[in-house]
Amino acid sequence: MNDITRPTPSYLLVPPIVNELNRCGIDDGRITILIATGSHRPNTDEELRGLLSSEVFERVRVVNHDGSEEKNLVELGFTPRGVPVVINREYHEADVKILTGSIIPHQSAGFSGGRKSIIPGIAGRKALMFHHSYRLRYDGPAMGVIEDNHFSEEAVEAARIAGVDFILNVVQNSSRKIVRAVAGDVEAAWLDGVGTARRICEVKASGTKPDVVISYTGGYPRDINLYQTQKAVSPAEKIVREGGIIIVVSECRDGVGGGRNFYEWLANAESPGEVIERFRTEGYSESSNKAFLYARALVKAEIVVVTTNLTDEIAESMFLKRTDTLEDAFAYACGKLGNDCKVAIMENAPELVPVF
Repeated sequence: MNDITRPTPSYLLVPPIVNELNRCGIDDGRITILIATGSHRPNTDEELRGLLSSEVFERVRVVNHDGSEEKNLVELGFTPRGVPVVINREYHEADVKILTGSIIPHQSAGFSGGRKSIIPGIAGRKALMFHHSYRLRYDGPAMGVIEDNHFSEEAVEAARIAGVDFILNVVQNSSRKIVRAVAGDVEAAWLDGVGTARRICEVKASGTKPDVVISYTGGYPRDINLYQTQKAVSPAEKIVREGGIIIVVSECRDGVGGGRNFYEWLANAESPGEVIERFRTEGYSESSNKAFLYARALVKAEIVVVTTNLTDEIAESMFLKRTDTLEDAFAYACGKLGNDCKVAIMENAPELVPVF
């Protein structure tokens, strides 16, 4: 199941699965819930209780995946394009493998859910390094793109190799209410859910691309820090004109986030282009991935972050501008691009697929 960084209502999905397994004769002591942390930090007990409900957390064993511990991993071969399928050993050794998740737009995979619970969810660092590298990236923001998207296609192949018996994924609307649940095959059921997600998330735009895009993160957990805020940048990057301005509104209560390396990847570079080239040659790490995604957007447009939880010095060292209020950010944009500039507003931007 997803970790705390994803808005999946696991407390609604997991308890019925546990109860159904009980009815099939599998008692609580034989059930393990594996948290698909990918390369994220482990979730605390308090966070896990909130994700699962206290009742389920106390009943069954709950484990955070750790992709950095070799003893916890097993190698199962390679996908057609050479991604090493290195995954969690406990998952591999389980008799029945069930995935839960939510299907929402994703800046690299097209849509989340389904196969992403395996890679990156329970993958080892070796798998992540290859799968998230520059060579498998779609050319630009990939929200809504799954055809000819090697990032997504290789994750499907990895899930097939890893083995998945059943998935339960949900599609939610902007109010976080479930509008559809899909279950069954790891690819077929997920694709069925993707069809529903498209009808909810795709927004058609016409005319010329906007000069200014005002992008909202949609709130917690995507506004927790600058690292997570990036999810609101890619949708804006997709529609803003070359040389335009992206204004992203985010609380950033935890500051920059993402570990010191994320900050240093940007702060130590001479330009966003240098970050992109370094990512191309050095490859993926959790820090480099987000730095690359910011840099790619910065090559196209200026980024203004509306927050009171970062200093101007930190923002500027990362090639960003910071303002206290949206009014200040918009005034800055009008001052640079003119009062007649064309503006687009993206509420809950990480869950939108803008289509021209």
